[in-house]
Amino acid sequence: MKRIIANLCFLLFALSLNATIRTVSNSPATLAQYNSIQAAIDASNSGDTVYIHGSGTGYAGATIQDKSIALIGPGWSPTTSPAAKAFVGSIFISGNSNNSMIQGLYLAGNNQNPNNGGIGIFLNNDLSGISLIRNTFTFNACIYVPCGGGTMTNLLIEGNCFYSSTIGVQHNCWGTGPVFFNDVLVTNNVFVGTGRFALLNYATNVVFDHNLFYGSDGGYSPFAGQYLLIKNNVFVGRHFSSTDNSIFQNNITYNTNGNNPPWTYSNNSGTGNIDNTNPQMVAQTDVNNGTFNLLLDFSISSGAA
Repeated sequence: MKRIIANLCFLLFALSLNATIRTVSNSPATLAQYNSIQAAIDASNSGDTVYIHGSGTGYAGATIQDKSIALIGPGWSPTTSPAAKAFVGSIFISGNSNNSMIQGLYLAGNNQNPNNGGIGIFLNNDLSGISLIRNTFTFNACIYVPCGGGTMTNLLIEGNCFYSSTIGVQHNCWGTGPVFFNDVLVTNNVFVGTGRFALLNYATNVVFDHNLFYGSDGGYSPFAGQYLLIKNNVFVGRHFSSTDNSIFQNNITYNTNGNNPPWTYSNNSGTGNIDNTNPQMVAQTDVNNGTFNLLLDFSISSGAA
């Protein structure tokens, strides 16, 4: 047994040695190997990592095709000097690109829907193991699965901020096959304004855990889907509809526009939920006002939450 473990550790170490780190910057003040994300991806093999420097100039979008690549930017609040974010265009992931990761990038949609050429991360169907971590999506920059049917499996969406942006299936898909979502975890994200999930109608083991939804929702429900597990989330100033046959556990709602608790209708069920109670976050006043600020303190000072 010791020999087997030792050989496995050696194999994993050997595989890690084959991975390459590449750097990208479009700023003359920052040294890097490449000045575009696509050039770095094209030079990479599966298992490689591309680091994208923050810049005052946005980067053009890129496509990951038939490779497992990690794209890593400085995050939504970099502590570098200067504290520059990595603003990027649309990222397309397709083909055999399982286990790719997008982390620390900033996608600004300028209020143009990705259906009509706007900014987004597009996950083409039949992908597995995709991780989207610590990214920022604003003004209708979205995570979309295009029309046509297929399956998304083992999808992780963690630590992101969505300001008036959507996760879900691309709209206007009449006459095409359904998209299936299996084993999806959405955790520790912040959704402001109309940030929401759309058209998750074919879901198996899709879990929303420890997320915050707040702000004026424009009439959109946080969820549009069926057979979801929704637990340990905080909802402030949102209203609910279009969520069916789902389970709500240990959530808290506050100022939800007079709606009945979502776990009481549309064949939903729930345990341990708290309705219309102030979560008492440190930044509760800003949350009540729907303020979009990446540096708000959402920690709980006291109370039921």
